[in-house]
Amino acid sequence: MNLSYRLGLRIALVCTGAALGGCLADEAVEPTSETTAASEADCVNGANGFIDIPDSLRGTVERTLDMGGGVTATLESTVRNGAQIGFTRISGNTGHGDAFSFKWTRDNWAHFIECGPFQIDTAGQVKTTAAMFTSSSSSWQFKACGAREDFAWACTRPW
Repeated sequence: MNLSYRLGLRIALVCTGAALGGCLADEAVEPTSETTAASEADCVNGANGFIDIPDSLRGTVERTLDMGGGVTATLESTVRNGAQIGFTRISGNTGHGDAFSFKWTRDNWAHFIECGPFQIDTAGQVKTTAAMFTSSSSSWQFKACGAREDFAWACTRPW
């Protein structure tokens, strides 16, 4: 089944370039009213304040999503260049078509950006999403999400 069809109309709010400083800082910046379907482009190559990380990066597991069949999506955190970051990592008995994403909010899920979905290309592949800086604000939260091929999407509880 086509990944975009399975996702339906998954909508995420996108920060503008003017708000980028707010995405990186621990301060509230009003996001734009523009919405877009979630995609890899929402977070790769520095988009919306995300930072690219290697698929080999491992961190402290904060939340785990058991996707079944020996596949897990984990919400992980680590320190990179002196700052704490969070990201999603998929691993285990992954197969072509398995997908995962990383959700981030600054306002307790009234709005969010979804980094992904990313898809597994080859069996056994381990991949990560781009990462976002963490914050001490309780309204700044992350979720790891995923789905096996042809199964429903699920997410971890917020961290």
